[in-house]
Amino acid sequence: MGVPQPRWIGSKYWQVPCRILLVLINPGQSIDEEWNQSEAKVFSQFHNGGRYDCLRTHFRQCALKGGSQHTWLCRYRDLLTWDIEEIAQINMAWCATVDNRHPHGMLEECFKRHTACLLGALEPHVVLLSGKVDFRDFKRKIETLRPGLAVRVISHYARNALSAEEAREVRQWLLKYSARFASTAQHDVGRDSEERWLT
Repeated sequence: MGVPQPRWIGSKYWQVPCRILLVLINPGQSIDEEWNQSEAKVFSQFHNGGRYDCLRTHFRQCALKGGSQHTWLCRYRDLLTWDIEEIAQINMAWCATVDNRHPHGMLEECFKRHTACLLGALEPHVVLLSGKVDFRDFKRKIETLRPGLAVRVISHYARNALSAEEAREVRQWLLKYSARFASTAQHDVGRDSEERWLT
C-alpha cells in the first residue's frame, strides 16, 4: 500500500472513565489491489492534514455496516461485547508487509519509533495485546513505559483463535478494571485527541 495505516479511535473513547486500547500486530493487505489503492488514498488524505472523522467514517462503512474489509473490528466487538465507539485499536506495526510477515525485530523497531509514542498520546487505562506469541515480550515493555497501566496478552481472533471461554475471562477482567477507574480516573470530556495521529 505504501502508506502508514492508522486505525480505530471510537467517537466516545475520550468520554469513558476507563479507556481500553486493543493492540493488534500489523495491518493485513487485501488481495484486491483496487481496494488497496482506494484505501491508500483515504489514509494519504488523513496524513496530509485531513481530520480523523473521515477515517472513522471509512472504518464504520467497511466494518460496522457489513463490509468485507476490516472484519477484525466486528470480531472483537462480538466476542468481547464492546461498544466499539468507546474503545481504540492500533497496530504494533503500522504498515502492511509482503506475505503478512512480521518478524520480532520489525515489531520492536516499530514500537520504539512510533507505537510507544502513540500509547502516550492515547492515554489508555487498559491495554489488550492480541497475539500471544508475537506480544509475549511487549507486556513488560509497556508496563515499564507506563507504570500502573493494566496490560493483558490475549489470543489473536484469527491466528490463535480467541475462544468464547477466553473472551468471557477477558470481559470479567475488564469489568474489574472498569469499575476501579470509574471511581478514580480523570477523563477528558470532548477531547479531540485523535488529531495526535498527525504528530
